[in-house]
Amino acid sequence: MSFFLLAAWTILSVSLQAATAAPAAAATRLVDAAASDSNRRLLELAFSAVTAIPADPHQADRSKAQMEVVEECLAEGQLATAARFADRIDDWRRGLAYARLAEAIAPEGDSPEVRRYLALAAVTASNAEDWRPARIRMVIARANARLGAEDEVARLEALIGPEEAGKLGTVRAELGDASRFDAVRADLDAAIATRQMDPARWALEAYAAWHRRLYADAERRSSIEASIRGGWNAVPIPIQFDLILELADAALAAGDPEGARRLLADAAAYLTAHQWIIEERLRMSAEIASRRFGAGEADLARAMLAEAFADFRRDRLTIVDIERASVLRAFAEAQAAMGDRVALAATYGEALDEGFVNPNSRPRATDFSATCLSMTRTEFEPDAAMQERMDALRARLGDPW
Repeated sequence: MSFFLLAAWTILSVSLQAATAAPAAAATRLVDAAASDSNRRLLELAFSAVTAIPADPHQADRSKAQMEVVEECLAEGQLATAARFADRIDDWRRGLAYARLAEAIAPEGDSPEVRRYLALAAVTASNAEDWRPARIRMVIARANARLGAEDEVARLEALIGPEEAGKLGTVRAELGDASRFDAVRADLDAAIATRQMDPARWALEAYAAWHRRLYADAERRSSIEASIRGGWNAVPIPIQFDLILELADAALAAGDPEGARRLLADAAAYLTAHQWIIEERLRMSAEIASRRFGAGEADLARAMLAEAFADFRRDRLTIVDIERASVLRAFAEAQAAMGDRVALAATYGEALDEGFVNPNSRPRATDFSATCLSMTRTEFEPDAAMQERMDALRARLGDPW
């Protein structure tokens, strides 16, 4: 039996064993959620662009970009499309995609589909090298946590080691017994006290998840925020900034615009208190502006975004060409949050142009795909002229890569 036939038989055997291990499990059929024709087309176009990248010698870039499309499919509820795309990833990230599929459908309960994708992911992990098995198994563990299979989670934790296992803290915060928070925080504080970046980062992320979960409890919310602020100098400043935005998002989700405004003022202070490369500063400005609009500071938000646009126009040539479209996508997503649909079309048009400035098709393809995914997130529907233009840009992808 050839290696490939043996591998296929192994995967099929493990999958069938997993699927028949729980005959009482409910059936889950992967289907795509309702979506506009435009969004479906954008997802297909995004995946087509990055799949055109030659696997040799660009396998890592290709599969990473493919995985980003799968993640957006999952975020949009396009489960069947995500599964179809996952099957076309050639390296270890196929296993990661299968594990994410299992995690996405696990909240519906145990089912043959969950078990099938967990089994496929496990087979890929067993054949991967270096740090990759741990990355896949961590997501498998998250899926099992959502199924309530704590024994399996514990087994996987022992396999993946503390660096990856720390990522489970956010799922436990989301699913765990809220009354156990006071017992859990001692472990989180101990991880932060190590001053090692990975343990501290995942502990801080877990704290942020508890902050969302317990937001209505003002005393605990204040205590958690104090713990985060007291420990975040253990991680780099960009991660600190992201944590502030997470806290602000929790405030907005809880209907507390005043709390969000306070946190967003702190985030804005980071822009002036620290040195940033220009593209990072502009993207961060757009992220703050979109949230300020949601927090009721519409005039301030628009002024902040306008200033960022002006800075981009002035300093455009100082930004590396492969970074310019990412700035414009951040601007577009802020415009969408502010309901500025007319400006949105122009900004996306400019992002498409900037994505093709570099002469090589590999960065062109990943930029083009990222712009398609951004359009999907903002529910932007290209008109006929833009659709024709995007098809033409896709057709231009080719040598040199």
